[in-house]
Amino acid sequence: MRREPTDAERKLWFLLRDRRFGFAKFRRQVLIGRYVVDFVCLRLKLLWRRMAASTPKTRRMQFATNGWRARDTKSFVTAN
Repeated sequence: MRREPTDAERKLWFLLRDRRFGFAKFRRQVLIGRYVVDFVCLRLKLLWRRMAASTPKTRRMQFATNGWRARDTKSFVTAN
C-alpha cells in the first residue's frame, strides 16, 4: 500500500469520494483476494486498480471471474 497517491489516483479519488459518483460509496486501498485495489465499491462490485501493461492477463481475468468489474485508474483519468 502506498502512503501518497499518484496524480491520477488523486484526481480519481476527488471524483469518487463522498458519493459524488452517483450513489456509490467507494473505499481506497482495499484488499481483494491477494491484491490491494486502489478504489472499490463493494455493493456494485466495481473496482479501479492501477494495472500496467505488464500486469498478467490472468490477474485481470481473476477479477472478472469473481464477479468484479475492473477499470484501469490511469486510462480513466487521462481520458477525462
